[in-house]
Amino acid sequence: MVLSLNWVQIQSPAFFITFQHIIFYISFSMRVTMQYYSEEKMHSFRLKIEKEILGWPDVTTKKMYGCPCYKYKEKLFAFLVTDGVVLTKASEQDKIKLSKEFKIKPFQAATRTMKGWPQIPVDETSDLEKIFPFIKNSYNQSKT
Repeated sequence: MVLSLNWVQIQSPAFFITFQHIIFYISFSMRVTMQYYSEEKMHSFRLKIEKEILGWPDVTTKKMYGCPCYKYKEKLFAFLVTDGVVLTKASEQDKIKLSKEFKIKPFQAATRTMKGWPQIPVDETSDLEKIFPFIKNSYNQSKT
C-alpha cells in the first residue's frame, strides 16, 4: 500500500482503490443502513393509524427508506418514523397549531433538514384523536 496525505492507493492486478472510493463506500453504506423507522417499536401505533387513514378515498401506502408512507394519488402527505409522524403537506396555520399542542421539530433526513415537514412525537400513550385532524388536513392539502 502506498499512502500519501490526500489519497490512498492499493495496487494489484485486480483493482485500484483511492481514498475517495473508500469515503464514497463508507458514506453510501451509512445511508443504506440509516434507519428512520422501527416496526418493532411502532407496530401497534402503525396499525391504529392505518385503520383510520387507509379508509380515506384514494389513499395508498408504500414503504420508502423503510418508513410506512401514505399517499393520495401518488402525492405523499404523511409518513411514520420511529417515535413520530411526519406531515409533508402541513399548512402554516397547522404548523402553528401543532407547535402549541406538541413538541414538534422539522424532519431530519440524514444531513438535510426538511423545515416544511413537521415531525409530531408519538408513543403508545399518544392521543390519536388530537393528531388525526392534522393528518387529515395534510391529506386534504395533497388534493390541491
